[in-house]
Order: sequence, then C-alpha cells, then structure tokens
Amino acid sequence: MTDTIAFEAPGEREDRYRSIVEDQTELICRFRPDYTLTFVNTAYCRFFKKKKEELIGFNFMNLIPDGDRQKVKDQIASLSKERPVSTQVHQVFLPHGDIGFQQWTNRAIFDEKGNIEEYQAVGRDITDRMLAEEAKYRNLIENINDVIFSVDTRKCITYISPAVERFLRYTVNEIMGLPFTRFVHPDDLPALLSRFEKTLSGDLQPYEFRVFAKDGAIFHVRTSSRPLWDDGRLVGLTGVMTDISEFKRAEEALRESEQRLSDIIDFLPDATFAIDRDGKVIAWNRAIEEMTGVKTKDMTGKGDYEYALPFYGIRRPILIDMVFSSDEEIEKKYSFIKKEKDIMLAEADVIMNGENLVLWGKARRLYDSKGNIVGALQSIRDITDRKRAEEAVKKRERELEMKSRNLEELNTALRVLLKRREDDKCEFEERVLANIKQLVLPYIEKMKMGQLEEKDMSYVTILESNLKDIISPFSRRLSSKYLNLTPKEIQIANLIRDGRTTKEIAELLNASPGTIDFHRNNIRHKLDMKKKKANLRTYLLTVS
Repeated sequence: MTDTIAFEAPGEREDRYRSIVEDQTELICRFRPDYTLTFVNTAYCRFFKKKKEELIGFNFMNLIPDGDRQKVKDQIASLSKERPVSTQVHQVFLPHGDIGFQQWTNRAIFDEKGNIEEYQAVGRDITDRMLAEEAKYRNLIENINDVIFSVDTRKCITYISPAVERFLRYTVNEIMGLPFTRFVHPDDLPALLSRFEKTLSGDLQPYEFRVFAKDGAIFHVRTSSRPLWDDGRLVGLTGVMTDISEFKRAEEALRESEQRLSDIIDFLPDATFAIDRDGKVIAWNRAIEEMTGVKTKDMTGKGDYEYALPFYGIRRPILIDMVFSSDEEIEKKYSFIKKEKDIMLAEADVIMNGENLVLWGKARRLYDSKGNIVGALQSIRDITDRKRAEEAVKKRERELEMKSRNLEELNTALRVLLKRREDDKCEFEERVLANIKQLVLPYIEKMKMGQLEEKDMSYVTILESNLKDIISPFSRRLSSKYLNLTPKEIQIANLIRDGRTTKEIAELLNASPGTIDFHRNNIRHKLDMKKKKANLRTYLLTVS
C-alpha cells in the first residue's frame, strides 16, 4: 500500500493560518515599520470597537498615549535578528475614552535579504490586572494572571482560578475534576510526579515543567505548592502556577547570544575570554587554551578569579576586573597601564611554564541592548618576541652610537695627525729653503765674484736663478698647476720669464733657436694660450 502525502497550497495554508488567528482571544496584528497596520484579527477589532476596514492602514501609535509612544517605538526599534522578539506593557486608549493597559509581544519578520519587512504582535488587555494591583490586590484570586489551583491526592484538580482561561485557553468548567497529568508534557511527567510526592511530604521547593494549552501551544510554568490539610487530614496540594514562557524564551535567547559570543571569541587569533557581571567565565577561546593549557570545559562557569591562576598562580583581580572598578594596588603590578573610556590597556611580565613572558592585554565592558553592563571581555597577546626584538634594536643602536663616538674620536685623532703632518711638511720645506739660502746661495755669490768666463758666468747665473725659482712661489705653483709640462719646458718657461731671448736660451741650453721655438709653441699650447694674443713672458709673470 502506498502512503499518500497531502500537500497544502500556499493559499490554503494562509487561510488556515487566518482561521486559527481569528479564533484567538488574544489581540493579533501585523504592522509595517512605519506603524501602519496590515492585518488585525477579530479580537483586535472587537477590543477597539472598530471595523477591519478602519484599522487596515491605520497608524496604531494613535491608540497609545503620548507618554508611552516613545517607549513603544524604542522597544520595536531594538528588535533584530539576534533579538527578534520582546514583550512590553504600555498604556492604550480604551474605546470608551479611558486609559487601560495592554501587554504586547512583538516579533520582527525578515525578508530574504535579512531586512525587517513587518512586525507581528500578540497582545492582551491587562487593565484589570493593573487596576487590581493598584487597588491593593482586590479580588486577587479572580483577576490574578497566575493560576491558583488545588489538587487532591489522586492528582485531580479540585479548584482552579479563572486565570486559566487566559493562560491555557480552558474554561474553569472544562478543567475542573480532571487529573493535572493530562496537561503535562510527557517528557516532564516522571519528574513532576516525583516532585508531587515530595511536596506532599513537606518539601516545598519550587519546580518547573511544561504544559499544553487547549490549542496545543506549549507553555513553561513555575509552580510553588504546599500540602493542603483539612481537619488534620492531608487532602492534596494547593499552589500558584506562573507562566514563565517569556522568561524561558529570553533565557534561551541569552544562551544563544552567549553561544554566538563564544563562537566569535573562539574565532579570534588572540587569546580571549569573557566573564559575566558576577565574574564567572562565559567564554574561553582556543587561543587562550593554547596559551595557558587550560581547556574551555575546565574554565567555563568558574568564578572567584579562577582565570588568574594560569597567569599568576594565585587568585586575584586582573586587568578584566578593572573595567568594573579601578584598583591602584593591582595597577602597580603592571609595567604599563592605560585607560581609554571604558577600555583598559596594559602590559605585564609573567612566568608561565617556567618561561618569562611579556603579555599585552586589552579589556572592555560588555553591554546589553539597554546599555546595562553585563560582563567584560579581555584579549591577551604574547609580545615577548617583539619586546626582545625591540631590546635587540636598542642594544644595536647603543652599539652603533658607541662606534659612532669612537669614529668621531678617531677622525679627530686623524685630523690632528694630518695637521701635524702638514706642519712637519711645512717645517721640512722651510728647512730645505733655509739650507739652500744659507748653504748654497752664498757660494754661488762667491763664484760670481770670481774670475769666470762669460759662458760659465751664464751657467752660474742660471743655476742661481733656478735655485731661487725652486724656493720661490712661482716654481711651486707652476709645477703643481701645470703638471703636464716637461722638465725641459719648465726650464725654458723660467728663462722666458726672466726675459731671456730665444737666442740666449738656445746658447744656454746648447740647443738651436728652432728647438727653443718648438718648445715655446708647446708651452703656449699646454697653457691653453693658442688662441690668446698675450705675450708668453707677461703671462708667466702673472703666476710668479
């Protein structure tokens, strides 16, 4: 036999959804981000005494007094993918003109791109409850939101307050006399029956379980009960049952939020952990596992400064605790610490696994959507290698500075030596010049005073002239400035400067006048005088 699977068309599902919604006693609506209604159920119309045609496209903010409008807008604006549902109580204008109270649970509806498309809201009128509280709980039993009940020892319901109608959708008559086990989630029934027997024995500890509403919805409830006696005879239990579904959803959302935070932290490359407001670890990522050797399962949920043990070996406040309140004694334990708004930065020297480490830390507060401080987060980075590199650079800089000073001292010494060498050179030249003047030139004078032939006298005169040139500035400048002149050309240049003619120079040097003219032309060429019309002797006199 082949099983047949029935599929509902989208229109059929929508019709069924609308049928279910229309049957609800709760006020149900949908609205756009601009607060205009796109859907309202019959209960909504009935409560505000308006037709659906009047409400569709209507801005429901007009039903809320001015004093509560901003609060409602802020609550709706706070919804996101991370927190898509929230519940709020606010005032409303009642049809007859008075102001009442309603409790609304708003849920954001997202499109395919993750943007908020619409909001769906489920509300109920709690005016009576609020008025009852303001009237010092007048008619408490009849109007209280919590369900007051009594059951006999057979577990059958002997009394239940009318609140059950708003809560589980059953009327009092429908539920009276039935065993309460009929409405309990089967997974929770064994524990509840055990708790029932313990309560009959006098154990008054509150307990939680799940129940089914008439429409099949599941609610989380917390019950406080005690034994019920009649003339000294135990006849059952009496107690109060409170709907904690919203609390459970919020608790689940918080767990999911903490899990998301843990997943994000676990992905970070720096060693990172987080604590709640009570100082208990709520996240401990892989990087900090590797740094400390402590596993996440062994640290999560631990308090009493357990997270300080891997770093300092003792339980004590550390950087993450100082985002809540400063502590001068703790701050002194850090080599560097700085505060920027609600963020703390610090460096500390620690010994881990027998190794000296330098750790950098950054801690900041964690806030909830309302701006309340719910914990703190700290990341830790091992900067030991960087610090060592910085120290090595500083050491190298000091060494280079020392070498630079040594080089400066060496350069100073070299300058002193060069100065001394120059002074020695000058002293040597002066000594040579003095010796020539004292030991050579006097004898040349004596030779000139003797009986010499004319040719010999010319040689002596030339010798005297050359010696004077050697010790004169001209020869030094000429030989240094015109190093490309040959010795013979320098000799002829000296004779030209002294006013000797070509013929006289030829006789003195035993050369022909043509040879002397050849050298004269070479001298003019080498002195770059080819294009100049200046007299060679006149030019040579300018360098003497």
